[in-house]
Amino acid sequence: MKIYTPTELGTAQPYLEDPELAALAKKFARLHYASLGAPAGLGQGDFRRAVLAGKYPELFESVMRANQAKAAKLETALSKAPAILEALTLPEGWRARIENQSIVLNGPFIQELVPRLGRVGRFDRDRKAWIVPISSVGGLKRIFENVNKILTAATEQSASAQKIKNIQRWLGYVQNKAAQGILYQRGIEELKALDIRDYPNYADQLDEAVRLAQSARTHSARTTSTTSYETARFEPLNRTLVAMTDMPAMHTPVRHGDHIVVFEKRGTSFRINEDHPSLHGEHLLGREGDPGCYVYWRMASEEEIADLLQREKAGTENRLTAHFPWKPR
Repeated sequence: MKIYTPTELGTAQPYLEDPELAALAKKFARLHYASLGAPAGLGQGDFRRAVLAGKYPELFESVMRANQAKAAKLETALSKAPAILEALTLPEGWRARIENQSIVLNGPFIQELVPRLGRVGRFDRDRKAWIVPISSVGGLKRIFENVNKILTAATEQSASAQKIKNIQRWLGYVQNKAAQGILYQRGIEELKALDIRDYPNYADQLDEAVRLAQSARTHSARTTSTTSYETARFEPLNRTLVAMTDMPAMHTPVRHGDHIVVFEKRGTSFRINEDHPSLHGEHLLGREGDPGCYVYWRMASEEEIADLLQREKAGTENRLTAHFPWKPR
């Protein structure tokens, strides 16, 4: 728009020749009627005609210059907007584009963005997009930087919580096995991969479980050879979770990993699910949903061990071996 002097604005001629100036004058008349026209006793139409006749040149000049400054600011924003949008780091799934004198933003719902975008723009429910004036493009950089920091911190916190949850799960496996005199090597390796040493409390629990398992194994090695059947059959039975397709032979000495044991009975069948490992310390990955049950066993007596060894040596019977999907002890 051409810049006019108060003298020029004091005549009707520029308003007749410049439609843009006339439109601005009509807007001025509408906005300032209550403060200028009404006190002067003029109706709205009379006040508008008075403005277009050049009756308020000084006041209108200030409005005109403010409008020109606003237009210059808009032009600057339009020139900078593409580069600013290109540099924005938008959250995953978000897009930004320029439409006329606005920036259109849309993407998945993020609670942290709602109040921030609401301060610089509005949400169009029909288009499901945020509409931000181009003049506010500079503020978008700060908004998305702050929100990205919040989202990154939340992601890191969630990852840390999941890591601790995994440590607790594997530590539970190791502790449950240790209570049975078993050193669960896979669990120990998983805990090392999860950097358990970064968590002193859990690291101490792991060390204690390893000591317990090693102590129990040493004690078992010293006492197994002197355990009689009469003593063994009154000891609490160990239990092992197995799939029904891997059911071992009952009431006869069989090899179970590095030991010779006797499976005495089986429990009620049920569907194996992902909760059983954390509850009972067994590890049957890939068997979730398969039918399974607990089988209860004891260490074989000297007589039973000798009987199995004799049968194996004589070749009168195939070796009875218990097959399990987890590593034998």
